[in-house]
Amino acid sequence: MSAAFSLLLANPALHCTFLPDRRGANRIAQELSTRPDLVVKCKQRFRVLSVVDPNGPDLGEDQDKIGEELKTHFEAYLKPVMAGDDSEKGFGIKPKVVIMDLFRGPQCMGVVQKVATELGRKEQVKLLISLSITNMGLKLVLESNARVDAAVAEGKQLDEAVEEIASYDRIIDPLDIPARPQWEFHPQVGSWQFDSIVPALKMPYFFSPAFKHCDGMIINGVPELEPKAAATLSGLLGHPVYTIGYDPTEVSGKEDIPELVNNPRYPTDDGRVKKFLDECLAHYGENSVVYISLGQVGWPFRRPELIDNLVNSLLDAGIPFLFALAATDAELTPETLAKVQASDKAEISSWVNQREVLKHSAVSTFVTHMGPSGMYESLIAGKPMIAVPQFSQHPVNTMLMTSLGCCIQLYQFSTGHDGKTFSNGVKVNSATLMRKEMDEVWVRKRGEEGTRLRENVQKVRARIIESWERGESKKALDALADIISE
Repeated sequence: MSAAFSLLLANPALHCTFLPDRRGANRIAQELSTRPDLVVKCKQRFRVLSVVDPNGPDLGEDQDKIGEELKTHFEAYLKPVMAGDDSEKGFGIKPKVVIMDLFRGPQCMGVVQKVATELGRKEQVKLLISLSITNMGLKLVLESNARVDAAVAEGKQLDEAVEEIASYDRIIDPLDIPARPQWEFHPQVGSWQFDSIVPALKMPYFFSPAFKHCDGMIINGVPELEPKAAATLSGLLGHPVYTIGYDPTEVSGKEDIPELVNNPRYPTDDGRVKKFLDECLAHYGENSVVYISLGQVGWPFRRPELIDNLVNSLLDAGIPFLFALAATDAELTPETLAKVQASDKAEISSWVNQREVLKHSAVSTFVTHMGPSGMYESLIAGKPMIAVPQFSQHPVNTMLMTSLGCCIQLYQFSTGHDGKTFSNGVKVNSATLMRKEMDEVWVRKRGEEGTRLRENVQKVRARIIESWERGESKKALDALADIISE
């Protein structure tokens, strides 16, 4: 979505039709509530056609049924758009490029190719895959998939092929940071769903057909931050990779509360969050509040002590904090929840306007799983990070931010690696050292290290903005716009 609007802003001749499922339509509406400038600048050049069964029931939060609805009705919505129909479902312009989210790629790519073929436009339409991922993150996925492909081509079964590359000690080289053993890229084994790194390596392989059959990819890696990895991506994919970076534009609207939230266990933000942050600013001053969010998936439900230690460390230190419990399965233990509710220095919510929270002058630090969106939002807001990486690209993003001096990783929050020693010399003993590490981080953040972190974040922030406005990210975005408008 962000890539599409960036393209619309980059080239006023472009038009865009969004074909989201019902949850995606809600998310687009929510995003537009924060960017009234987009509505004005792109007026009459974009439309949102929700792919829904017009006669179907309300599907609520049922992801399987929503996915099935998209699969069943996508073609009927796509055909008139691809044909350039100037009715309600088209602009009267035949699209030259279809941009698909990777997670819908395997489900919908075949439909796009089928419709393009039927309309005699197969050679005219480019199919691009969009993914929120950094350059090193994509590099590691493509290299892993290539190794599995090679083993499968030799006659091995998929599970056997993945097992071959699953050695904890195999050295992984992301290029822009020092090489290190594979287990460091999988710090959480057993806290969520995975009991080994095999499923974590196998999961990206299911998207291999999308990688192979697309005409290119759009990602939000910033080339200036990861130049070596960025230079390898098109060669690894076999198609162009457009590293368009992150749009640092200041949002000017008040983000609407989403119609659907992932976690109904806790109240969503109804004004409480801003009130809490404003009161903390008045009572404790600037940079007094810690903001915590571990994303919408991957809650460590099998190790509740990870969250207990984090929350209790803050409560015992008397540090105000805001905790966004966005994941579907996010849940505090009854004992911890009772302590939070009894404290006047803590606030929890199932959803918050994260960019507004990070911009607030009361907020000092972001405790994050290090997903790319939150990582960039924190950098643009000028806030250092404390990282609890979970899986996927989270660990390599953490390594990048650590190498740039923008974050502190909580190594003792690792799961399944007690007794191992990280490349920086930290030995994991989570049972005895987790709380000690957490307590020490708050002390470090208050001293010279905290000052250096803030200074480094400002330097990286400037590089992201420079890349977007006149650097490699802008070049990639311009090249992408040129391809679409040819």
